[in-house]
Amino acid sequence: MSREKRSTRRRVLGCAALAVATLVFAELAAYAGLWALHGRPTGLGELRQARHDRAETGGEADTDGEAEVVADAGDLAAVLRHGGYEVLQPYLGFVWTPEADLADHRFLSAFEIDRYGFLVDPGDRPADGAPEPVEVGIFGGSVANILHLAGRRTFQRVLGEDPEIAERGVVLRNYALPGYKQPQQLMTLAWLRSLGQGPDVVVNLDGFNEIALPPTENVPYGTHPLYPRTWTPRLEGLPDLESQRAAGEVSYLRQQRREVARSFERPLLGHSAVWNLLWTSRDRRLEAAGGAAEERLAAASGGQGSYVSHGPAYAATDERMYADLVTAWSATSRAMRAISEDAGLSYHHFLQPNQYLAGSKPLSREEQTLYVTPGHAYGEQVIAAYPLLIEAGARLQADGVAFHDLTQLFADEERTVYSDDCCHLNAYGNRLMARAVAEAIRDDVAAAARQ
Repeated sequence: MSREKRSTRRRVLGCAALAVATLVFAELAAYAGLWALHGRPTGLGELRQARHDRAETGGEADTDGEAEVVADAGDLAAVLRHGGYEVLQPYLGFVWTPEADLADHRFLSAFEIDRYGFLVDPGDRPADGAPEPVEVGIFGGSVANILHLAGRRTFQRVLGEDPEIAERGVVLRNYALPGYKQPQQLMTLAWLRSLGQGPDVVVNLDGFNEIALPPTENVPYGTHPLYPRTWTPRLEGLPDLESQRAAGEVSYLRQQRREVARSFERPLLGHSAVWNLLWTSRDRRLEAAGGAAEERLAAASGGQGSYVSHGPAYAATDERMYADLVTAWSATSRAMRAISEDAGLSYHHFLQPNQYLAGSKPLSREEQTLYVTPGHAYGEQVIAAYPLLIEAGARLQADGVAFHDLTQLFADEERTVYSDDCCHLNAYGNRLMARAVAEAIRDDVAAAARQ
């Protein structure tokens, strides 16, 4: 080999070695950057999964054959929180508009909004000549709403183990909406009964919204805590130009986070620390901008207004407020039971689980990292008020209400079941909860039949 060729080869090898060294150095530096951002060593697999979830492109495997509608339930609930498809309704506060087009919605395209403002599955209509099915109505907020979407087949299978129910078949009806809290469930049932309607089985899954939403979304505006969520902004803030701008920015930034996550979904590059550092940095900036926009939205919607937007004056210490909220939660459950029994319906009440309740679940690393936020207002409210809900639920049960405390449902579950730092479950968690609720209903019905 000539001297010139050897010299060229050495230069090429030297450049290649320099490139490899630079790449290795960049990867190591990126690992250090990720450590600094997260405050702990972070695996690339964990980041790929987080980005995958953010991009709304997957979730838990669905062993029961359910449609994967809750892979990113937290994002779904967040998007719908600031307006979404909501319109005012004189008895229920708000419902969804039947004029909405769900055809292009990733999660809801298989569903419709009925004339009363609730999601329905067109496939649930009984066939001509078929026996009238047992209707199970799900009442509550977003957790109950998503349970209806994710747990239908689990309900049908478990309740179908009762021969009499199996002969008729089971249909789930959704009467839950994101943000609903008592007395909206009670009002919904009363509204249905006034129309001569109502399911055979009334399932009320609630508790979290009742104690978490009033202190953060009503009381700061001077709105009565039992009014529908963000009632003052609904009536006064939304027409304000600054509120509209802030609400639009919140929606835009959430969409941007999803789009950025999708753009970084690359099978090979997803194993690079540099690539993950670039995405994490961008996602953190968008998250911070979104938080600032939410603060501006809250500030813009917080002006004082008339009685119609605030309701009766209410002032109390936190301790007194939580006691009042739990009393109202218990009283509305008793009222729902009374309406149900008067109409010959079966009533079943469930207290939903939450990750902030100490000892309720051995949190997975993913849950500790992504789905529990120290100092979160909702977490503080759960810590303060969930023990009161549990005590009140025990009294309901002692007084003959078919009440079931689900707060320990995941006490022995080490897999990830939550999907955000609020309260929502992933597909696996929803299947577990659907099974528990259906089994409790089946057992309640069997026990009532023996009496």
